[in-house]
Amino acid sequence: MKMKKISFIATVVTALLSAPTAFAADEKVRLVVSSYKNTTSESGVLSSASVSTTSTNSNVCISSPNMETEWCVPGDVVKTNTMTTQSYKANKALQSAVVELDSYGYSASEIAATLRSTGQFDEVVEDVVVKSAYTFTQYDPLKSLLDSYMGAPSDEASGSNIYAAYELIGTSTGDNIDVLVFDSGFFEHDDMNYSVGGGRSFVTRNGGVPSDNYSPDPEQTRSECGQHGLAVASIIGGTINNASGTDGITNAANIHPIRVMECDLGYASDIARGLSWASGEEFDAFGDEESNASPYEGKVGVINISIAGYTGALSEDGISGGCPLYLQDSINKASDAGWTIQISAGNDNTNANEYAPANCENVVTVGATDWDGDKAYFSNYGDNVDIVASGAELPVACDENGDMCLFSGTSGSSPVVAGIMAMVMQDTGIDGKTLEMLLKVTATKRNFGDECATYGCGAGLANAKSLLAAARDYMDGKLNTISFALNEGDDCEQAWFVDYFGDAASLCELYSVKFFGGNTLSNATYKLFHVSEGSDLNDEVNQTLVGEYTKGQVMLTDLVIDGYDFGFKICEDGECGDVFELNTTAASESERPKSCQ
Repeated sequence: MKMKKISFIATVVTALLSAPTAFAADEKVRLVVSSYKNTTSESGVLSSASVSTTSTNSNVCISSPNMETEWCVPGDVVKTNTMTTQSYKANKALQSAVVELDSYGYSASEIAATLRSTGQFDEVVEDVVVKSAYTFTQYDPLKSLLDSYMGAPSDEASGSNIYAAYELIGTSTGDNIDVLVFDSGFFEHDDMNYSVGGGRSFVTRNGGVPSDNYSPDPEQTRSECGQHGLAVASIIGGTINNASGTDGITNAANIHPIRVMECDLGYASDIARGLSWASGEEFDAFGDEESNASPYEGKVGVINISIAGYTGALSEDGISGGCPLYLQDSINKASDAGWTIQISAGNDNTNANEYAPANCENVVTVGATDWDGDKAYFSNYGDNVDIVASGAELPVACDENGDMCLFSGTSGSSPVVAGIMAMVMQDTGIDGKTLEMLLKVTATKRNFGDECATYGCGAGLANAKSLLAAARDYMDGKLNTISFALNEGDDCEQAWFVDYFGDAASLCELYSVKFFGGNTLSNATYKLFHVSEGSDLNDEVNQTLVGEYTKGQVMLTDLVIDGYDFGFKICEDGECGDVFELNTTAASESERPKSCQ
């Protein structure tokens, strides 16, 4: 194997959304217009004198500020109610359109503001332009590089305990897990086996049409267009122990190359197209557009998107910045379908809440650590970061003839987490939402330094072994439990506690409640409740609150177990997530401690 020792540094994807600039009169601008619509057809009700409809093509036309020309957008994205409220959004679907308009000398932001000012749309934003950049350096042989993020955190400061997870799994059995890699530059390589027939392109830049051809243009060389997608895919699923390229995290995965950029440049709306396709919807999220892309035929699994575009933080009035509606809507659909979506936090050493999709909901936003276990100097940070993994000089497949390169950035840390998630999901069959929660509660902060303490590195460093063990326990009903506290010791220990700690009756009615195996999630509250036996745990009408706790394990007395089912929710910042059921088998009368019988 030729070892070229190249390092992709700062694979950052940034949006070209700076201060408004003057456009030539004949230039085009690209916007995404969105509104919440009834599932049945609606017709727009327009009140502004500067707005008109053209019946021949159902377009809505808005006059420019100087009233000398107009811009026309599809009428089916006009909302019927000029007031956008939560009740207005209820039971409505988001409808979006990507439009390319003549600038007439105005900037994209000025045109977007003009359309928004009519009050006829829920959102009008510039389509986020994304690109990547990288440089090259030399480094060391393969084994030590793999150790740096696959080793145990006790040995490697940024080690995610992947080797230890391998030992638990042994030889993988069952069907491979499907992994979609949204990226560009999916060049061929001896070390990378893409899923046969599984790739797609959703690139619409420069007149592109969605298709089944994910490969780069034959006239585009690796040096001209980069190999970002190849590098990211190889971290997840590069062929293990083949003396070529690198070793991926799992080979029990079908790697689907999903091209959403061309030569490391593209639009966030094309990411949204791909997500809608993955959720089982028709290829097109934005109206009647041409497509040659075949429907998705795999199963739900893991998605990795090592792309970040600058949007700015969400403004206090909720009008500008933040995750665009059209992108959030497509993410929600994919998440609801069962996908777990890993996103790179971005490489600008600033708050991740300014970058999409990292600032969207229902994703796992991944920051990067350096070899010393602290936040990497380039990694974005903040409350939007959910988890971190090594992003420093990761070995990846590159070039031709089995070459290996080094890759640095959150574009590398995200596929490390995606690979871990794929490995655990394939082994256990656990659902994506639960796996995302376990990823956070099993993470470790043992090697964090001042940078992570100051800026925030999420729940901690991903720990593959702990995550796998927790997922197995969850699937076996052993993770969330209520049991007699005395049964956590042997018979002699039980007798000793009863003899030396006062009221035996109280000790015999002491219950140990474990949320996620007793793991504590920082800044979260565990809300414990019960329902009548056989009732729907998810129906809040049935729920009676038992208590709220900040620790992953609590000792409680006076619980009435018979006749009730128990569940809990994890609440963060006042918002509670899904309901998890507690297994009460170990708290039944047949399990009462011997010293209490």
